[in-house]
Amino acid sequence: MNYQRFKLSNNIDSLVIKKSSLPSVTFLVLVKAGSRYEDKEKNGLAHFLEHLVFKGTKKYKKAGDISFSIERTGGYINAFTSNSYTGFYIKTQSNYIDEALDVLSSLIFEPLFRKQDVNLEKGVVCEEIRMYNDMPKYRVSHIFDQILFRSSLSYPILGSVKTVSSLTSEDLFHFMDRLYTSDSIKIIIVGNIDSSIENKLEKYFGKQKINSKQDITLKYEESLTPRQTKKIVIDKVQQAHLVFGLKVPLEDEIKAKIFSVILGGGMASWLFQYLREENGWAYYVGSETEFFDDVGALYVKAGVVNSHKVVSDVLSYIQDCFYSFEGRLSDNDLIRAKEYLKGNILLSLEDNFNLAYFLGKRFILKGKIITPDDILEEINSVTKSDVVATVNNLISKSKFATAVITSDKSLKSDD
Repeated sequence: MNYQRFKLSNNIDSLVIKKSSLPSVTFLVLVKAGSRYEDKEKNGLAHFLEHLVFKGTKKYKKAGDISFSIERTGGYINAFTSNSYTGFYIKTQSNYIDEALDVLSSLIFEPLFRKQDVNLEKGVVCEEIRMYNDMPKYRVSHIFDQILFRSSLSYPILGSVKTVSSLTSEDLFHFMDRLYTSDSIKIIIVGNIDSSIENKLEKYFGKQKINSKQDITLKYEESLTPRQTKKIVIDKVQQAHLVFGLKVPLEDEIKAKIFSVILGGGMASWLFQYLREENGWAYYVGSETEFFDDVGALYVKAGVVNSHKVVSDVLSYIQDCFYSFEGRLSDNDLIRAKEYLKGNILLSLEDNFNLAYFLGKRFILKGKIITPDDILEEINSVTKSDVVATVNNLISKSKFATAVITSDKSLKSDD
């Protein structure tokens, strides 16, 4: 893959991939300022800031001005927050590059954070929190993170009603001043652009005066053991929702992803076949991985029949998949998993936003360019013995954690 990487005069790092065959361009700005960068009493601040920048900036005074400026170009604008970073993006026609860069720059460098906007948006975000709290499928994942991680990775991205209600304009300005710095911002552009893009980036981003280094000491995960091994929450639900998993060392990322596909990726996976096709215990079941600066995690998620026996049988089966993996793994399992992973990557990258995010996520976390070809090559190089060794290593060095929301009071948490 051909790309250009260059630093602007204020040291913001940029990555540009030219795709002349496309009629559109995606502009993605990632800032290494997610929920794990927050103080506990200000949990939810990164996500709240993501909302508030859309309420008005020095140039675009109202929320409607921001959306109108992009929608009049036939494009769309949005943002998202994760544990590790916040993203802002615009996708539009390729003849509206200046308009897109101007809006993105204003969002990131000139937000107003007016008190009336802060107070109004608290209601919106608190309702968002309540919405997800009413969804046990999502709430159980938050519970699982709280027992798996020992650092601020355990903080929910949205925060709580209590913490969000306490946030102020001053908190937002302080957070942005400390964390929206030139070493924490990455710009990724994919689409139909020409050689003028570097000058345009310098005009809209490079001339901005911001701090050069983040003012934070981040606590990393120092242990592969969870904070707590099992937590059962009793609630009025018709279905039991569970998450089972463990931490994964960064060096095992690709091999863990292959194992995750074998375990619960797709309809041919072991978990889908056993829980849904053979027993009819679940509608949704699957596994996934996620990786951060310092550690990764493998999650198995399912909604199953709401009984002690079924929940116990499902958890036993998942755990047995780890312990019996070496003897059970076939050549066909490995072939399917590797092709499934490669296919998911290649098919998703037909969209220029997905390509921008694929590159940007690795750019912001690892500080270097890792292309799809690099990942495909690594997937191809993994052998059967590599995956077996990784699973055996996880069993010996990590420790399983489990979170369940159920109405069956006979299920108990570990102390």
